[in-house]
Amino acid sequence: DVAYAVNWLARRTNSATQYDLKIAKGVLVYLRDTKSLSLKMGRIDPSKRIDITGMVDSSFANGDDRRSICGLIIMVNGYCVYYKCGQQPNICLSSTEAEFVALSYCAKRIKAIKNIFDELGCEVSKSIIYSDNQPAIMIASAKAA
Repeated sequence: DVAYAVNWLARRTNSATQYDLKIAKGVLVYLRDTKSLSLKMGRIDPSKRIDITGMVDSSFANGDDRRSICGLIIMVNGYCVYYKCGQQPNICLSSTEAEFVALSYCAKRIKAIKNIFDELGCEVSKSIIYSDNQPAIMIASAKAA
């Protein structure tokens, strides 16, 4: 993931090492070799079904300041409309909490995108968020008693 690598390298610019330079060269080689790839956005027909899909992942406390790093992508009918990768603003106490924070942020972004479609008169048929952390999924899907 290029965004993660650039974020990590940017935090190390004050005290860069030979290893950091090697990683930076690797990122540049990757960008050179994949410059022919692109994301394409097609026209969204408001009369057809609109599906919003979010995918999140988080790594627990691997930053220098113990903040977790999360990444998320939101797609509308298979087209990427939102992408984020970076450190979470808070310090989490577990991988479950870090993943739940990422899920929460993704849900807020999806709600904002859904509101835009609602104002345009388009009906969103479903929205799904995928995550790989089972405890966070169970917490997020728990019904209030």
